[in-house]
Amino acid sequence: MKLLNDWIPAELLKALGWTLVHSIWQLILAATLLWLVLKLIKNKTPALKYGMAVGLLILSFGGVIGTFIYQLSQTGVSSEFEGAFGEIIWVYQGQANQQLTWESILAKGTFWIESNLLILVNFWFFGALMFLFKLLNSLSEIRNLRKNASLLEDFQVIKMAHRLVGKLGVRKEVEFRTSTLIQSPLTFGTIKPVILLPTALIFQLSTAQLEAFIAHELAHVKRNDYLSNLLLSGLEILFFFHPCYWWMSQTVKELRENAADDLALKAGIQPKVLATSLAEVLNFAKQNPPDLALAASKKRNPTLL
Repeated sequence: MKLLNDWIPAELLKALGWTLVHSIWQLILAATLLWLVLKLIKNKTPALKYGMAVGLLILSFGGVIGTFIYQLSQTGVSSEFEGAFGEIIWVYQGQANQQLTWESILAKGTFWIESNLLILVNFWFFGALMFLFKLLNSLSEIRNLRKNASLLEDFQVIKMAHRLVGKLGVRKEVEFRTSTLIQSPLTFGTIKPVILLPTALIFQLSTAQLEAFIAHELAHVKRNDYLSNLLLSGLEILFFFHPCYWWMSQTVKELRENAADDLALKAGIQPKVLATSLAEVLNFAKQNPPDLALAASKKRNPTLL
């Protein structure tokens, strides 16, 4: 498989390949650290746990970038030793009756990786391309939903929403829109955030439930949680192959929801009302929302556990 050979220099391919190999143990280490940290601070606030989880994800990404830069700087140096290294591998392979040692296992493993590096990079490239298309499709869905949505016209709901904006201290100008094209409420955007409500849902929720739900979504806006979704979607393209990344990503999402719930409760929302409002939203929604949007109907909502 030599597709990328036609586009990318061999030195760059080798650096990328070894970066992917090293990312395996790096993400295992990051996930282990996250698990230990969450155990140590289990009684702390959801916001602190969320910050630690996001911090470790960013640290993992920084480690991978640093590894790539280091591997790229070593391509010229390592090429000088390829001939000698090949002779060492040949010696180990020629000693069939020799007892295996850590040195021989390491040498054989390194030789196998070097021999299959291009295949590994090509498989990663095709997988990353698929997740990139997924991200672009999600961005396109959000753009179309925003374009086709109508401004919220219910004066009482608008008044309630602006009161909650003041209570939560949201400094951004938030647009409240409605759409008949969705069944799941969505929150998206950073500079100009939008809370998009299904038209029918507004009439299904009680006033208290609607207030609780809007407070939860405004908490996402105040905390800039859409940015974390962008971060997770970007890292998903790079680390789609690693189970530890998916665990860390899911942990971040759950902690994010807990932190948003906590902020809504501080705004005066009753826990029971918040739980029932999100339960109603979950029961109302039947379709899968865009992955990039913050949807209250997503499964495993911690409020309901």
